[in-house]
Amino acid sequence: MQKGNNIKNIFLCSKHLSDFELVYDIKLSEFKTLIFSNDFYLNYLIKKNKRFIETKSPLRVGFLSNLTLDKGVLEVLEIVQAYKENNNFHFSIAGPIYDESINVKIKDLSQVSNFVYLGPLYGQDKYDWFESIDIFLFPSKSKI
Repeated sequence: MQKGNNIKNIFLCSKHLSDFELVYDIKLSEFKTLIFSNDFYLNYLIKKNKRFIETKSPLRVGFLSNLTLDKGVLEVLEIVQAYKENNNFHFSIAGPIYDESINVKIKDLSQVSNFVYLGPLYGQDKYDWFESIDIFLFPSKSKI
């Protein structure tokens, strides 16, 4: 769970959120938690995000973890691929890569203008990155 002032934690489905709450024995506030379920939801975020409406700047979506298959990074990269020509979003992924299929996919997306892979982040760099994003995609898969 990320706790920066400017962070919303996003889960890939309601089941993922309820599993997280059960495992960690906590109840997350709606203020800090969103369910990321589909295309429609991203468009909803654009309409409801005050900073985006006022500045017309893209929503900054971030994913940070040890980049392994069980963290859902390939699913995030599919989202990047689907939105690669959409200037309403800027995606950044950070963390060390532990699987060649992830490395290949990130290299395939290296020329996408609204995507950046930052590598591992530590200390102040990590904190600054969290403060710079609008949306944090929670790095995990739920075993449904």
